[in-house]
Amino acid sequence: MKLSLAPNMTIAYLNETFRFFYPNLKLVFFQKTFSDNQKLAENIRIVDESTYLKDLSLKKVEGFIQIDDDESTENFETDLEKIFGLHVEVFRRSGDLWLLTTLSDVHSLQEQEEWAELSLEKVVISIDPLA
Repeated sequence: MKLSLAPNMTIAYLNETFRFFYPNLKLVFFQKTFSDNQKLAENIRIVDESTYLKDLSLKKVEGFIQIDDDESTENFETDLEKIFGLHVEVFRRSGDLWLLTTLSDVHSLQEQEEWAELSLEKVVISIDPLA
């Protein structure tokens, strides 16, 4: 899949496009790079989804990024930073929660999506009180 980025594209629109392919994953933008030995609170999350991509980077935010189902989450995040200067973290749905994927970034976006789908399946356990 090719993901198109343009300067006047908003965070919300990019997420909508990304979530068309991965409905249980979302992109969260930060003002600086997130590293494993930093606390999430040390980074400033971009909350306003109407923010334009051009306002998030000093690099030209225009072009395409190729996303393959077997590409690691880490590579995808790194490509967005290296090519477009965007500091992005992928979050995965887990039931009603959104989890930061840094501990599972070696896994592919498709695997992250599949795990999210599994977390949404309802499991019904029936216990016979007379047994």
